[in-house]
Order: sequence, then C-alpha cells, then structure tokens
Amino acid sequence: MPRRLLATTLAVALPFGLATAGAARAQDLTINLDGPQADAVAGTPDTITVRLGGKLQFLLGDTGLGSADTGYFRDPVTGYAAAAPFAVSPSGVAVPPGTPGARAAAALRESLPAVRPADIGRLYPHLDGVAGNGLRYGLALTVAINNVGESDGGLYKAPLAPGRVSDQPQLWQAYGYVASDSWGTLRVGATDGPSSLFMTGNFERFNTGGWNGAVPYSFPRQWNTIWPFADVPAEYSTPKLVYLSPRIQDIDAAISFEPSGNGLLGAGQSGCAAAPLRAGALAVGAVSQAGAGCDFIAGTTTGAQAGRRDTVDAALRYRGQLGEVGLAGYVAYTGSAAVHASGGSGQSYQGLQVGAGGVQAYYAGVTVGGMLMGGAINNTTASYGLQAAGTAPQTAWLLGTSYAIERITIGASYFSSWQAGYQTAATAATVGTYHAQGAAAGGTYALRPGVSLYLEYLWGQIKQNGYDLDVFSQGTTHNKLDIQYVGLGTGISW
Repeated sequence: MPRRLLATTLAVALPFGLATAGAARAQDLTINLDGPQADAVAGTPDTITVRLGGKLQFLLGDTGLGSADTGYFRDPVTGYAAAAPFAVSPSGVAVPPGTPGARAAAALRESLPAVRPADIGRLYPHLDGVAGNGLRYGLALTVAINNVGESDGGLYKAPLAPGRVSDQPQLWQAYGYVASDSWGTLRVGATDGPSSLFMTGNFERFNTGGWNGAVPYSFPRQWNTIWPFADVPAEYSTPKLVYLSPRIQDIDAAISFEPSGNGLLGAGQSGCAAAPLRAGALAVGAVSQAGAGCDFIAGTTTGAQAGRRDTVDAALRYRGQLGEVGLAGYVAYTGSAAVHASGGSGQSYQGLQVGAGGVQAYYAGVTVGGMLMGGAINNTTASYGLQAAGTAPQTAWLLGTSYAIERITIGASYFSSWQAGYQTAATAATVGTYHAQGAAAGGTYALRPGVSLYLEYLWGQIKQNGYDLDVFSQGTTHNKLDIQYVGLGTGISW
C-alpha cells in the first residue's frame, strides 16, 4: 500500500503567546502514513508524530570564591600566575622565594567578576511512530548549548581544551527505540543507562537542578564541586543497548551494555584537555589533564588506560502507594572492564564496580529522601572515571527534601563524596583522599505554564591534602577551595 502524506497538523507554540493547557499538542507534527482520514491523530496506528521540545534557562548571580590558603597574584612582566608569595628569576622564570638573584613578583591581584551569567539551552527532537500491529518505534536527540563561561578555564578564564567556545551546540544523546506494552522497550544508541534512568532521591526538580543544574557550568573549573552520581553526560552520551521491562506490580527493571566509554562529546566532556593552562600569556599551570575517556590521545598514555569498556548496568525500581503516602526506590549495579594499553605509564586502573540506591516518600506536597552510592569509581578528573589501582574507592550520599504547593516548589539538598581524586598509586602515601560536598537550596515559581522564575543558592567545597587543586599538581597550597552562589533567573520550556 503506498505511503502518502494525507494530513498534517503543525503549530508553533511561542512560550509567551500560547501558554495554555493545549500548548503541548500544538507543538506536534503528526503524519498519517496510511488511511483516508482527514486529520492525523497522534498515537494511532500508522502515524508518525514529530515533536520539538526544549528549554532555556538564564540566571544572574553573585559568586564568592574562597581558599584556605594565600591569594593569587600575577607577575605583569611574565604573566605567570601563582599563589603569593612567589618570586621570579632575572629572566622572568618562576622560582622558589629566596632563590639567589630572584626578585619578588608584583603583588597585582587578579579577580574574577562577582556577578556573572549562567545559561543553558536544550533541544529535544523526537520522532515517535505506531505500526499497524501496535508496535511503537522512534528516535530521539538531545542538543545542548551551555555557556561554559569559566567552567573550562583556570584563574583567568583560560580554556583547558583548544578550540572550545562558549555556547557551542553539542549532541549529547542520539538513540532509536522499539517498544511494546507486553515485552517492554529496547533502546539503541547514546542514551541513559539504568542507573541514570531509574535514579530516585536525587532532588534535582527545584531550581535548575542544584549541583547538576545550569549554574555550575559557569563556575571556574577548579572550584566546581563535581556531581558524583550517575546522571551525567559521561554516562548518558555513550552508545549502548538498553532494555526496559514493562511495569509489573509497581516494579520494573532495566539492563544495558556499553561497549566503550567514549561518547558523543569528544573533547567537550571526555577528559581531554591541554597543558599548560593559559589564556594568552597568563599561565596557571603546566600539568596535562588528559584523562579517562579522552578519545584522541595516544593509546600508551595514562589517560587511555583510564577509560572504561564492556560496561554492564542493571537496576530495579519500585513505585507504589502505602495509604496516602507515595513511595519510590531503586537499586542499581554497574560493572565494567578497564582499557589496557601496551607500553603505558605503569599506572593501572580498576573497572567500575559500583552499587547505588535511593528512596523517597511523598505526602501532601512534601517529598523527603536520599541516595547512596559506592565502590570502585572516581568521579573527579572525569565523571564516571575509573579508580586508579592502589588508591581509595568512592562513597557518596545525598539527603534532600522539597515542598510543592500550587505554582511554588521549594527544596534543599546536601551531598558528600569521598574518593581517590588526584591520587595515584605512587602518590597515595602523600596525597590524601578527595572530599567534595555541596548544598543546594531555593525555589521555583511557575509564572505560567512553561515559564518559571528561580531563586537559587549553592555552596560547595573540595578538599585534598597534599594536592594543589588550582594548578593540578602536588603541593601544600590550595588544598581546599570553597564557592558560594546566589542568583535569580528564569526558564522557558516547551
């Protein structure tokens, strides 16, 4: 039977113009593939529905950066930046204070702007079809635009990877699926694994998402308290095969297989970076940051050996009711092998061996809960990174609460994570474990459907004794960095 476009319906819903209950339907393009009816109806057999969802979030906030050690100064002659006091030789090379013939560097303090913007954009193109026998199928993409600002930079907004620009679109997800009510859903492509899809108790649904939201993208990389849990680009941007079971008696399950940890993001989020860190003549370090998942470094380097492969992720989830109380919970396990490269640096890495779980309860608008994860993993130099052999495993937990009434949602959460961080087997005796912690609080007000206002507060701290967290090398300064943020913003979704 010939396939003909017999009817289409298409409307573009401008967020400020058509914020009505029916606006979501107005964004769909439904194509009738078979049959003489005058109008195509989404979800009926032999139709394809095209949707273009998305969101934009923009905030202005005040950011305070702190360190338990000395402040930063720049030598205007050489442009070299470091913690004061420091000295330079007659030729302008940085040397230890007290070196014969050295002069003191000029005490010219450089500071980052306090009030800065943070914005993200997401586009979610979806194509969903229904076959004549009821089989559902389709494909989905996620295109992200982040104002990375100083998040990829050092003290002076120095980019860590060459060629990176702010607000550059990146393809984060791309997958196809087939589904049936009787046997479940099969996804193929770059998409979330079960540990991310089933995550419960993460409390990211007020403001822009707290420490996994829009604002941390605008922070300088050194002060950015890395979100330790599974719903991060390094997990959901990698191609994999995912099976999701149907829900039976309030329980569903999922399992996935990921051949390689190299994803769609390339240098953007995969552990690749340049050395030294500099913007023009301003150098803030000389340590290569090529790490786990960097997909264009030599196979004999440490970074190549830190990549994961053959990853299996499985999860079980419960969503039900106990009287008037809604309950949800999940447990998950992720295991992988590590990439092995001949002629490497000698540092070996363990494959992922990670357990995770979370619970939350809901009653009369109030939600409380939390998460716990731990095992052989190291979410520091690269999210979902591997733990170096001979170093400490990772443990992280989160507690949170939120309250929703009519158009207002308020909430707060706190997480803490202990892991190897920048330890290696050779430095574990002198470099301590890495501790990251972060608090998020604030509220969201739905001005009208699809348009929200945000009040956001973040506090974060990272600490690792024996390691300079600013220039990424062993040292006794800048072992603890703090950041606070408070901002106002708006979001538009469709």
